[in-house]
Amino acid sequence: GDFREGVRALLIDKDGKPGFRHRDVASVPKAYIDSFFRCPAPKHPLADLGKTR
Repeated sequence: GDFREGVRALLIDKDGKPGFRHRDVASVPKAYIDSFFRCPAPKHPLADLGKTR
């Protein structure tokens, strides 16, 4: 959403006033950032790598 808003403000409407979700970097919740680094799979797809069967 923020990427689209930035494109809209800069290239489409050219108003230079993006309405980003967070006011600045310091106001972005840690949980939001951490969510980008969690594996969405219930089990990591490479968890069995190197194990012999």
